Amino acid sequence: MGPEHWAWLGAGILSLLSLIVLIGNATDRIAKFWKAINKPNDDVRKDVDELKEWRKSLEEEGPMKEWRKEVDAKLENANTTAQTFDGAYHVLFQTLLALLDHGIDGNNIEQMESAKKAVQNYLIDK
Repeated sequence: MGPEHWAWLGAGILSLLSLIVLIGNATDRIAKFWKAINKPNDDVRKDVDELKEWRKSLEEEGPMKEWRKEVDAKLENANTTAQTFDGAYHVLFQTLLALLDHGIDGNNIEQMESAKKAVQNYLIDK
């Protein structure tokens, strides 16, 4: 083998090494580009995951759990009070109807007595 062959062999090896470096650089650039494209999505996903963990911790053992207990108790109390008012309004309107009927028709004693009994029963049940 002459010097010319050694030169061609050296050039071939250098070309191969240059091709490997070129492919490595291209791969690095593509990876960086891909990361840059996905970074906003990854950041948002990370933030959402952190918020979910924060909310979960509040609901399990934080002030949110205590707040929910208080709100549930107040809603239950309000519901019970509203049901009590419904019964009271029914008796009240029955009594007002009896008074109105008595005022218009005169001596409607039976309706007045039944309204009186309804009011007594309501107040006794309270």
